[in-house]
Amino acid sequence: MGKHDVPSNFEDTEFKVMADDGFTMYVNGQNVGEGNDYRETYHFDAVVNKGVDSIAVELYDKRWGGNMLAQFGDIVSSSEWVCRDVPSDGMLPEGWNTNGYDDQSWAPAMEYGRNNIDETPWPRYGYTNSLFPEDAAFIWNSDDRAEHVMCRYNQRPFEERAQHNDVCQDEMEAFENIANQLINHHQHRQSIW
Repeated sequence: MGKHDVPSNFEDTEFKVMADDGFTMYVNGQNVGEGNDYRETYHFDAVVNKGVDSIAVELYDKRWGGNMLAQFGDIVSSSEWVCRDVPSDGMLPEGWNTNGYDDQSWAPAMEYGRNNIDETPWPRYGYTNSLFPEDAAFIWNSDDRAEHVMCRYNQRPFEERAQHNDVCQDEMEAFENIANQLINHHQHRQSIW
């Protein structure tokens, strides 16, 4: 591998998120974006360790029940995600947004409808979002009145994530070193001109 090659298991991935009312999104504990307007679809690019990294989203709702549409790569929001309320003290569990977190006790995300005119949770208004596939689900936890929720999508079961966590950390450090070299090289080139 050359000094500027990106390891083949890492992939630059586009994320799209629409959340009522706000969110912060993480890839293996790293903040990749946030938003606070339910009328907007937010776009982010992040490097994902294919088949390994967990995606985590902290969600906020101010009134009338929350929901989220999300997509990264071919993965869309669905009941394959898991969700739970943030504890009443507002303290997020340590490491809840990382690959190594044990979320086996979390419930599957509740699907409140899909992003198409026949399955929208708001048929009266015909609300859908054309920036997401029709099979993307509006998800939240099972309490649609919860105001503060955590959701996760895991590309591997917990046992495999825990087993590979050390390897993933080493790979991420190697990638960060490569990225820093590129940034330093680019900054050096800019200063010459």
